[in-house]
Amino acid sequence: MLEAKCMIIKPLSIQPYQLMVESLLLRLPTHHSKHNFIVNAVGKERAGYYGEKKLMYPISKIDFSHDLLFQLRLPLNGAYFQMDSLVLTPRFLLIMEAKNYSDDVAFDSDFYRVVQKRGDEVRVYDDPVLQVEEQRYLLQVWMEMFNYPDIPIETLVVMTNPSFRPSGDSRYKEKIIPVNRLSSRLREISSQYSRQIISRKEISRLGHAFLDAHEPYVTYPDRRFGIVEHEWNKGVFCMECGRLGMRMMRMRWECNRCGSRSGDAHINAIKDRYLLVGPTLTNAEFREMTGVKSVYTASRMLGRENYNKYGKNKGRKHRLEYSYEKDFGYLEYLVKLYQDRQIKFKNKQINF
Repeated sequence: MLEAKCMIIKPLSIQPYQLMVESLLLRLPTHHSKHNFIVNAVGKERAGYYGEKKLMYPISKIDFSHDLLFQLRLPLNGAYFQMDSLVLTPRFLLIMEAKNYSDDVAFDSDFYRVVQKRGDEVRVYDDPVLQVEEQRYLLQVWMEMFNYPDIPIETLVVMTNPSFRPSGDSRYKEKIIPVNRLSSRLREISSQYSRQIISRKEISRLGHAFLDAHEPYVTYPDRRFGIVEHEWNKGVFCMECGRLGMRMMRMRWECNRCGSRSGDAHINAIKDRYLLVGPTLTNAEFREMTGVKSVYTASRMLGRENYNKYGKNKGRKHRLEYSYEKDFGYLEYLVKLYQDRQIKFKNKQINF
């Protein structure tokens, strides 16, 4: 048997929306009316990301050649549709939707809903099978629009939480599976398709066409949540203790809490503004974000970064360019420190 080949055309990565809500969580005051909502949004995004990561190992055991794209978001007729993962082969395509449901989950096909029970708490969700079938229809329409060959498209919903306990309609049995059954189910699907529809080369071209058409979901707190800029805290984070409010002392940042010093701590503040406001920055906006007082000092600090500039004098703007996949790793560390502080604070309150 020939060795199976896998080409990951679009790797799994943390998405811009998740980065935005994490940055907002760190800067939104805990007494803000939407703070708990943002806490839940961060938890939901992280659970989704780690759930999708759990697909990677069983997919790696596929014994047939395939291409793979994660978190694909395609435009269609003025709107967008998104797929957690898409497997491409010359014989069929496969859309997979990862869900992180836990505890007792009942599937109701008559009303197209999912009911989750966690102790006394009951939550109702949209039917994931209906969701992934809609993705299949939209993908078929997209491919027809661009004259791609008519190739079978399969769908699966994969439950990534080991505490998931399903009940309800038996018609869901082969459409909703636990992640530990994914490898065997993929082999079963593959065995149903023996006829090659398009060549391996054409599959690669199709995958890269998907990649070229992909548009990540980028939004800002004022648009998504109605949280405007003056509602969240400005300042520079200390990467040692995670506290906000480092001060500029002789062209170096110093943390009043732990004494840590840094020459470039302001870079993460600029990145936060990129996530929360947008990709342009003036000298005045830099000073407001970081707390730097001097126009001259701010100009020197911005000049070191070689941002593209346009405009003159007070109207000059710097064009920020960052990679969502590579440039925001600091957020995971700061969010972890933040969450640890919140847990300690709650424990202290309980003990008190």
